[in-house]
Amino acid sequence: MAKPVAYRVFTPPDAREQLKRKIDEAPTEHADAILSGYRLLEQAHESGTLELLRGALAAQDSIINHVVGMVSQPEMVNGLRNLIVLGKVLGNINQTLETGISGDDKAKRRHAPPSIFTLISRMNTPDARRGIEVAVGLLAALGAAARPRQK
Repeated sequence: MAKPVAYRVFTPPDAREQLKRKIDEAPTEHADAILSGYRLLEQAHESGTLELLRGALAAQDSIINHVVGMVSQPEMVNGLRNLIVLGKVLGNINQTLETGISGDDKAKRRHAPPSIFTLISRMNTPDARRGIEVAVGLLAALGAAARPRQK
């Protein structure tokens, strides 16, 4: 004959009790890290960092729209292009120096400096003129930024 099934009432576990149990069961070697995390959270709260982060998360769409609007301006596009070009130039300097000077030329250049005509002929190449243009543009921008402002 069949046996009756015991009737049980489902009671969901209390989330707070479960969290307390997990914290109590945490190994003692992590206690310092947990306390440090609490101190960090308290400092972030006192300094207003948490409020700033909450505000940034709440205004996420408007911040993204503002950044996209700024980046799409022609001045920013030109500035980003210049940064990319500058990064490529700086990344290739070592390679250019190694490949541009062969072993025989290295020995010659160590003993005798190049003549004025050699320097002028090197400056007349398209690559050298591009480099001079970048250097002059950079100096012009620095000079314009250093100019005293009129009131």
